[in-house]
Amino acid sequence: MLPQDSYVLFFVLVVSLALSSASASLRTRLTSSRPTDDNARSIFRLDGDEHTTANAQIRFNHDDVGITRPDIAFPADHGDRCDEHGVLSESLVVDGWRILRFTARVGVGKVCYRQARDAVLGWNFHSKCGKKSMGIVSINASGFLGESEGLRNIARSKGYSRPRKSLLATFTELALPFVQIYVVNPVHTVYEKVDCWHRPSKCVYSCTSYATLRGHLLSGEERVLARMRSSGEVYVEIVSFSRAGPSVIGKIVWPFIGRVQKQFFMKEIDHLAKAAIRS
Repeated sequence: MLPQDSYVLFFVLVVSLALSSASASLRTRLTSSRPTDDNARSIFRLDGDEHTTANAQIRFNHDDVGITRPDIAFPADHGDRCDEHGVLSESLVVDGWRILRFTARVGVGKVCYRQARDAVLGWNFHSKCGKKSMGIVSINASGFLGESEGLRNIARSKGYSRPRKSLLATFTELALPFVQIYVVNPVHTVYEKVDCWHRPSKCVYSCTSYATLRGHLLSGEERVLARMRSSGEVYVEIVSFSRAGPSVIGKIVWPFIGRVQKQFFMKEIDHLAKAAIRS
């Protein structure tokens, strides 16, 4: 993101969040504290909040939850098209969704696959892009597990299970001088599949996804996946469907987030690749 883009985005976010209802805990927030698993609850002001109850209703901000499911859109095996660094990136627009796909070849063998799988299912990464921090943290709200009809339908589908983690937050630091400001967004996991066999491509894979909640300025879903070919080659993949959120502010912010969105996913796939080959 260019510096001038950061200033515009920061101004829009400050105005929009100032106008937001103070009672809406699960919405995009600005903070000067670097998000962690320990402080994410306080950033969203969830302590003592009704959202922590086991009967809380998960409210996503779009109607296509589960759009990334592998039985709907399993990744084509383009491993041979990866560049010299072992990474393939693709981008297209379909039915108003901006679809980004990043694939990396990370190693060979069952140990490599298991480590990639565990990193995929862990939903936890922190990275630096220049001087900016970005990543995903888990919000410690054990009672906050999806109770929406869409999630129940997916959980009843063959081979799907409820994710081991539920409420997450993605964050990106804005490129501003003299001050640290983080944009923190609420998301919720949708599904999980572990060690499944995909007959057409002859590979074993594990995957999970999250979707944006009401209060997020963007709408969409991200899937992360680890797979091992019959040859033993191991790949990790990120697929993202995104578009402007339903609010006016979401539509204003949308043109400014393309660059930082790609940076985020490139850093995330780098994290997964490193996790897959750790000793």
